[in-house]
Amino acid sequence: MPTAVLVPNGVGDSAQWYSSGTYTTWEAVADSKDLTFSATVTAGDKNLHTFVNLPGTALTVTRVDVYFRGLAAAGDVFGAQARSIWKLGGVTLNGATWSATSLGDFETVHDDSVLRPGGGGWTVADVNNLQAGYEAVTVDHDNDELHLSRLWLLVTYTEGAAEQPVAAASVTLTREAACDTEIGRPCAVTTPLTRIAARTIYLGDD
Repeated sequence: MPTAVLVPNGVGDSAQWYSSGTYTTWEAVADSKDLTFSATVTAGDKNLHTFVNLPGTALTVTRVDVYFRGLAAAGDVFGAQARSIWKLGGVTLNGATWSATSLGDFETVHDDSVLRPGGGGWTVADVNNLQAGYEAVTVDHDNDELHLSRLWLLVTYTEGAAEQPVAAASVTLTREAACDTEIGRPCAVTTPLTRIAARTIYLGDD
């Protein structure tokens, strides 16, 4: 089955982290570089982002994975913890807590086959309306920065042909009627009929 990598394209319902340089936080985590990042020194800070849509040919969604890349910028590496979060329809869920294991090196973290907020199965509309992001669980004792450089969704889906509208067709039928030349009725009457896509036929009045 095909997969799509969806990256942030805007600010979501929470924006508590700050960005490096002149980038916005969503721009900093949407590219493929570790040189731009979103940062915080405060435990509990959350960022949510909107994402680009699935391809128009997507028919059903079979799986959603959430990825991010994080690091502890300095200080006690074991004091840095973060987790992914995702929100749909007012319900927010979170992934497993990640603890930094190296100082100064970004690590890729992922939550596979995440649950749909509110329960049930994922749909294409759900993914296109999903917000996802990250939360600082703890920072080290010196309040050194926690950095997050990338965020993306990996969505597995099935494809289907897009529905094509069927144009209405007009046909002209000829039917026989009884002749009555005294009142001017011809022996053949032409009645226009219109056939709609649903195959409903409207007859003209006699």
